[in-house]
Amino acid sequence: MTAEVAIANKQAVALAADSAVSIGPSADKIYTTALKIFQLAEGAPVGIMVSGAAEFLGIPWETIIKAYRNERGRAVQPKLKDYRDDFLEFISSHERLFSSQLQIRAAEQLIRTYFLYVQRLIGEELNRSVYQNIQLTENDIPDIIQDVVSIEQTRVSREDQLNGFDARAANEIRDALEPQIDQIKEDVFSVFPHSFSTSQKLTDLAVDMLTRNIDLRSRNVIPLLRSELVFAGFGVNDFLPRLYSIEVETMINNRIRWHETDRYEVNEEQNETVVVQPFAHTDMVDSFMRGIHPKIEDERLMTVASVLETFVNHIAEITEENDAQLGSNLRAGFTECVQSMLRATSDEWDSQTRDHYTPIVDNVSVLPKEELAAMAETLVNLTKFRLRVSPEREIVSGPIDVALISKGDGFVWLKRKHYFQAELNPRIISEYDRSD
Repeated sequence: MTAEVAIANKQAVALAADSAVSIGPSADKIYTTALKIFQLAEGAPVGIMVSGAAEFLGIPWETIIKAYRNERGRAVQPKLKDYRDDFLEFISSHERLFSSQLQIRAAEQLIRTYFLYVQRLIGEELNRSVYQNIQLTENDIPDIIQDVVSIEQTRVSREDQLNGFDARAANEIRDALEPQIDQIKEDVFSVFPHSFSTSQKLTDLAVDMLTRNIDLRSRNVIPLLRSELVFAGFGVNDFLPRLYSIEVETMINNRIRWHETDRYEVNEEQNETVVVQPFAHTDMVDSFMRGIHPKIEDERLMTVASVLETFVNHIAEITEENDAQLGSNLRAGFTECVQSMLRATSDEWDSQTRDHYTPIVDNVSVLPKEELAAMAETLVNLTKFRLRVSPEREIVSGPIDVALISKGDGFVWLKRKHYFQAELNPRIISEYDRSD
């Protein structure tokens, strides 16, 4: 796990990240030496933070980022968004880093994982029919399977297409991966009798899944590990800092499966002069800014709703014992009243939260650069300390790296760990000084 924070005002953007990295399927082993903040472009005021999976298609992000930096040299981009797009273009066009065979293996893994989920849906539907004592004949099963696949296909087709995955790209992916899809279909669905039409729908479903922003985690499926990349800083034509965060999963047919999760822009015209944004492990920063832990905030409203509902039902039940119609009318009227009370309560709590964090935001808007960096480091350290003294696993730990990016001074390290002794490696330090 990771704790990362980006804080920006009109002067600069500060980035801070811990050093913890977990190893193994159960993430039981934790080391505290990971690098998560990098300068993206040589000599440019642009940084990138990495969380989630530390690799992309088996290649460490550190290697990818530094290969991009070396290849692009001192080339600059007009906007921060252009740096992001150029970085993704570098990855998708780099055959030496990501061969077609490597991409096919990743696609096969994703398709197989998803088809096993569809297989589970089919099994659940067949079991449901058995539990309901529905007599199924051999001819009924293919129809049930087709219905399950059709319903899932409809759900997937409603999701947005990923960036760069239009209808033409989908056809190219189908042509490139059809043999692999057919083999995986045979492996996963051979136990179920299904029609040729259903087989075609499964192929369509696989292509749709690969080209759309479908969150397999919401379906209780463990997909390929995702990485979150945060781009921060200034393009040549940017005079106020910007941040873009994206999720990256894999690459198929030289197209990266990615989507933008958030964007933050310091904007004087819209009176948005501050960004305080945590990434990955966000609970403690949210607690500091909002004055209450997010879980407690959610449970608080649920508790109030439960108490009011119990109270209303109790009054309605007592009334219905003497007058059924009056009790029914009271129940209907109280239900609407309770919803109105919950909305009013939620609005009041939101107002109290704004009263809590507005003074903080106002002060952050005028913080000098060094204080901006100190605040970012402190917020990461707050998460680290909370896990240190709690029974939870220390998934946030180790030294905290801090960088500050401003239009005039560029990318500046304030705190940076090394895996070596600097005085013994002057050549490497000079290389860092040259590039950073």
